[in-house]
Amino acid sequence: MARKYKYSFVKKEDAQEGRRAAWMAAVSFGLFLILSLVSFAFGGKGGNALGALGLFAMLLAFYGCYIGFKSIGRHGRMQKFSVIGSLTSGAVSILWLALFLVGVK
Repeated sequence: MARKYKYSFVKKEDAQEGRRAAWMAAVSFGLFLILSLVSFAFGGKGGNALGALGLFAMLLAFYGCYIGFKSIGRHGRMQKFSVIGSLTSGAVSILWLALFLVGVK
């Protein structure tokens, strides 16, 4: 007689930190686009306010990457948003860092 296998699928919730990391990446990338356009419109003379807002967005991307990586290790939660948030925040962090290093040079 053939053996019957019983499978049980448990509905797991998303990790809240992963969702937060994805939102931080989206906000940081949106600020990157807006600040780049405004700086281009002002001819590179945006002032301290644009620089401070850019620094805030860069730190937001770094913190989103940290939260995303930290939430990957949580057991009993779905990791989809954690992986998306950490990878996207990491990419945006590299983008911000590259822009910062070009500006320092």
